[in-house]
Amino acid sequence: MGDDDGTAMDGNNRFALGIAFGLMLGTALSLILDNWALLGVGFALGITYGIVSGSLGGQADEPEDGSPRT
Repeated sequence: MGDDDGTAMDGNNRFALGIAFGLMLGTALSLILDNWALLGVGFALGITYGIVSGSLGGQADEPEDGSPRT
């Protein structure tokens, strides 16, 4: 709420998208392979993707030489 740049909200959105796509992937695998345990695998993969993409999101905005952005 207090962030003006929106980086915290962007990370939360990526995390939520990771979970949503992971559940869809898990459901598709479960239906194709007729094994509902793969729903949990898809959920775990979605959480992992959401955490990784959410934590890497803010690093690309920094200049490589360490100088502040103008």
